[in-house]
Amino acid sequence: MSENLDASPRRWDAVAREALGLLEEGGLTAARAAALFNIGSVAHRRAAGSSAAEGGAAEGEAGAGIAGSEARSGTAEGAAGSAGGVEGQQAWAVECLRLSRRLWIELGDVEGQLAASENLAIALQGTREGLEEAEELIAEALEYHRWSGDDSLRAQSATNLAVVSLRLGKPELAVELCREALPLRPIEQDPVGWAFTAANLALALTRVDGNARTLGEAVETYRLVLPLLESAREDYCRTLLDLAAEVRTGRQGQTLATVFGDPADLRILRLMDVNPAAFGLPGPALELREVFRGPPSGEEEALLLEAVAAAEAGLTTADAVRRGPLAESVARATDRLHGSSERTVRTLQRLCGLVDPRITPGPALEITQLLAAVHAELGRWPQARDAYEECLTIQELMLSRAGSSEERLRLLAARPALARYAAYALVRCGAARAAAELLERTRMRGFGPGPVPITVSFPLAYAVSVPFGSAVLLLRGDRLDVFENELTSAAVFAMFHHLADPGQGLVSAQQEDLEPTDAVRRIAGPLGRMLQPVVDTLLRDGEDRLTIVPTGPATLYPWAAAEVVDPATGAPGPLGDVIVLSLAPSAAMAELSRQRARNAGPGSAVIFADPVRGDASPLPGTRAEAAEVEGSFGGRARVLLADEATKEALLRELPGCRYAHLACHGSNDWTEFASMRLLLTGGDVTLDDLRALPPLGARLVFLSACQTGQADLRGLSDDAIGLPFALLTAGAAAVVSTLWPVHDRVTALFAGCFYRELAAMRRRGEPEDVALALQRSRRWLRTGRGFADPYFWAGFVLHGS
Repeated sequence: MSENLDASPRRWDAVAREALGLLEEGGLTAARAAALFNIGSVAHRRAAGSSAAEGGAAEGEAGAGIAGSEARSGTAEGAAGSAGGVEGQQAWAVECLRLSRRLWIELGDVEGQLAASENLAIALQGTREGLEEAEELIAEALEYHRWSGDDSLRAQSATNLAVVSLRLGKPELAVELCREALPLRPIEQDPVGWAFTAANLALALTRVDGNARTLGEAVETYRLVLPLLESAREDYCRTLLDLAAEVRTGRQGQTLATVFGDPADLRILRLMDVNPAAFGLPGPALELREVFRGPPSGEEEALLLEAVAAAEAGLTTADAVRRGPLAESVARATDRLHGSSERTVRTLQRLCGLVDPRITPGPALEITQLLAAVHAELGRWPQARDAYEECLTIQELMLSRAGSSEERLRLLAARPALARYAAYALVRCGAARAAAELLERTRMRGFGPGPVPITVSFPLAYAVSVPFGSAVLLLRGDRLDVFENELTSAAVFAMFHHLADPGQGLVSAQQEDLEPTDAVRRIAGPLGRMLQPVVDTLLRDGEDRLTIVPTGPATLYPWAAAEVVDPATGAPGPLGDVIVLSLAPSAAMAELSRQRARNAGPGSAVIFADPVRGDASPLPGTRAEAAEVEGSFGGRARVLLADEATKEALLRELPGCRYAHLACHGSNDWTEFASMRLLLTGGDVTLDDLRALPPLGARLVFLSACQTGQADLRGLSDDAIGLPFALLTAGAAAVVSTLWPVHDRVTALFAGCFYRELAAMRRRGEPEDVALALQRSRRWLRTGRGFADPYFWAGFVLHGS
């Protein structure tokens, strides 16, 4: 068969299959095996070429360009494909090569078998399972070549196995294999083969441990490779930047060890410089500022300039695919060399014009976000707004191309605060309405689109905190008021994490199993100052209710404890006393929850308490809590205790009940939503379990477990991903949860009062006002039972209506 690369893949598919059929009918097994090998090899090359030409539908790992394995060429040229496009051609290649290998084995032809094995291994590398099979196939070939003494094929197999090892996360093995291959292909005899192996050695070295020694060896290797292998340029530039960062870290450590007299924890000291309030300090130490914010040292500067020169040289000839990573290297180096300056702005703007986000969206997003940040730091809010909006456009493009929900989550987690920063820039430009629309449009994207955005008829406020300050956007129908505040996200971090005295931090106290009593009081004042103008506006207009849509760290704020002044009395007090509060992940979900609350039909009440766990302590106090709750239903609630409080029972009961009260252990980590779960007898109820439930009709789900009100603030900080979110999206009208652990007895008292309030409303024929019942229960616990400290009552929060 001859190859015509302009021919239709469909035509070649038909011709190839016809030829293979004739060879099979004629019993020409060897010829058939050879034809399958050639057709499969060229089909794979065609599929790979088409994928590259499509331009960045999904970006691969760093170094994928030079880490591609070396194929064994066929003697006869042919091409085949299928109507399935790139994926169809790739599947056809795997099918042909797999069958070729089997036929060579039947014929006892080891050389043919190994050639087919290696090309099959290359074609299989699109998935984790394929990589693992490829690893076995290439290892088999390598062992044979070691035995046969064929140094050329041994070097090729060792390099190919190194490539697969890198992709499987085994950089140490990849280094070992490349070091085996390099002496077998001397640069004088096989310059291209040597360069290919050396480039993969350099790439593997960067992934071993990332210290200055291995990065330095990688840089020296890349310097030798680059004249021979242009495709190594992107990884060369990235490695120069990594080495520059390592040099900077090493210099900082040496300097600080001299200043402080012992080895320094750079992470802690860097945080001390950026956010001294987290350590109880009034401001950064001069020594830290000079170390962390000073210009690059001579060695670091030389590496950064080398990276810029190498990347710029490549930009002059690079195609659109390679241009993106090279431009990103220039952007990162320039930002470090010149900081937030006019020179940096000009360079980043030029680079934005060079990179096509449709082809390399990842680098385009990185460069544009750097530009937005520099504009913001320079106080150029219109330019920052434009750059952030371009960032969101690129991010949406990447999300639209995501092949799975996991990839979508990964893309969102890579830029968790992008929408929040863009909204704040809009506020600073006087475009508050656009900011509110942006916040609503970008909420709850982690698991696909949420409810359709709407105009709310009730008071609702978006709360936004970024490094430059805070803003509260108060919506009431067509009216929108904006209240800016100096509370920065850095100040919020200092209130969450107090590293010198963990008990002073809302999060650090819980991490150390301390009661966050002082931490809650510490945050009440700044929260109150942020919300005071909102309170004044609402009460002046006769409004006493507010739904808050928190973004980022605001999800963890104890809103009810915010210290405000009642305009009517002039007396200070908690916000939860003067305003009936609720939270929602979005305005659309808030409205949907109100509709569900109005339409909730009759149903049963089910109570889970004191589940049996081998990995958690018993909760005997929850039995008293269950009795309190059961009493409010006149003994008509179904109570499942101990061995009956199972995961299976909960998943069975939730879809049909009107009320569910869960008094159990909870596992919540604000840095990782996947760890959030309820611990019941016989298993954990995860977010995925809740999302997989049939539609719920529950009027209320009360999560009386530790920290069930928390959300992921690291990976998906603007999506409010947590247990309340999962239950609301599953159909619940309201979810009561907790921001921190509270004593069993206090929780039992609070829950009992709360359900008695709801029962009284039912007896009077009134709609069940969950938010009002929660407010009254907080006040009763605070004033009627002597638990005045907000630690006892401010942690109970309502999501929904």
